[in-house]
Amino acid sequence: GYWAAAAIEKGGDDEPTSVAIDPSGNVLVTGFTMNTTRERKDFDIYTAKFAAANGALLWERIYDAGYGDDEANAVATDAYGNVYVTGFATNADGTLVRQPALLRQALSRQLASPVQWAACMEAVNERQVACVLEIGAGSALSKMWNERYPDIPARSLDEFGQLRGAVAWLARHT
Repeated sequence: GYWAAAAIEKGGDDEPTSVAIDPSGNVLVTGFTMNTTRERKDFDIYTAKFAAANGALLWERIYDAGYGDDEANAVATDAYGNVYVTGFATNADGTLVRQPALLRQALSRQLASPVQWAACMEAVNERQVACVLEIGAGSALSKMWNERYPDIPARSLDEFGQLRGAVAWLARHT
């Protein structure tokens, strides 16, 4: 059968950006919604799951990294029904974490979540970037990028002998 979900109104500008179907046929939708709870309005990531049988809302989640826009670009699911959302999150207060305990927590959260590199690269490409600079150890991601998007140059910071070289390369490509 067919069904249609009613619009979910969160009180501001709401925009879906991606749809996926999980192994059970349920529909996943992600995008962003206007956060109107603060004086300064910004966007937050919105993701919802609708039942395959009748379109009933099974769950919905809003991700807000703090002041600044957070937007989803893509949603995907794996064979087990796990949901992955890619996009970007900003936090205008520029919080810098230096405490070892907080750094360990952040790293363990990052390591416990599998990264969907193809979806991440697709989301970056959709933003029409001029170039990509991989920051971190090695150059695996920049090599993957160059294979996937040969018309958009990518380099690893490790490829440059000095920071000056990376800055000059960025200046030539932006």
